Amino acid sequence: MGETRALELVRAASDGAVLTLLTTPPDQRDPHLADAMYDAVAHAILTNAPDRVEHRVVTPAVALRATAPTLPTLTHTERALLAEWLDRAITGLQEPQHPLASGGWQNRNGDF
Repeated sequence: MGETRALELVRAASDGAVLTLLTTPPDQRDPHLADAMYDAVAHAILTNAPDRVEHRVVTPAVALRATAPTLPTLTHTERALLAEWLDRAITGLQEPQHPLASGGWQNRNGDF
């Protein structure tokens, strides 16, 4: 799961749990709702997914994207451009129709 998707999932779950608790009368609230929501979201985000081919590309791209804003040898414009390219690459690699999602784009050694 990508960083943006994980963040959206955490936000949606958090907002939903808080709104549910706030709109439920105190005597009817489930005191374990927040813990159950946390467990569900953590499981969805932290569970090891099957090792698919695109993970070998997406994982380093996400790591580089996280550090792109702090790369000192690049100008502000270069860092912004690198971040934009990596965002597009990460999003594209995670789409089901992308060739890497089905194991495509490999040479005879199984590499890219």
